[in-house]
Amino acid sequence: MTDFDELIAERLTALGPAWRIRHAVPSPELDIRHLVIGPGGVFAVTTEYHPGKARFQSRRAARLLTVAAGCPVEVTTLTVLAGTAREIGDYPSDVVVCNAQELPGLLKNRPPVLSPVTIGAIHGAARRRETWRPAA
Repeated sequence: MTDFDELIAERLTALGPAWRIRHAVPSPELDIRHLVIGPGGVFAVTTEYHPGKARFQSRRAARLLTVAAGCPVEVTTLTVLAGTAREIGDYPSDVVVCNAQELPGLLKNRPPVLSPVTIGAIHGAARRRETWRPAA
């Protein structure tokens, strides 16, 4: 993990016990640094601004988690930048962009969409290596 990834991991600890985090998703085809699962949804966190690539990875993660968890899973792309998100200018509406300082508040203030039971099911699926390496 880079120093910036470690900073993000540290910031994510501020989310509290209702949130689950899977660092460094073990997939040969995905580069998801942090998968965050909580009341406000499921977020694939990346630290580079490549919206097309990040959206592809979020859609792929959603498909894999849906199969493994046995329930529909939507994954939102969340790009965390070292500077201020406003430096980018316009970015796609389906990609959430923030800086590390804003990260915990942004996630905590999302309206609840997942129950504790669903969070547990998705987190359990995310923790299993076979979720990320499906059979061909």
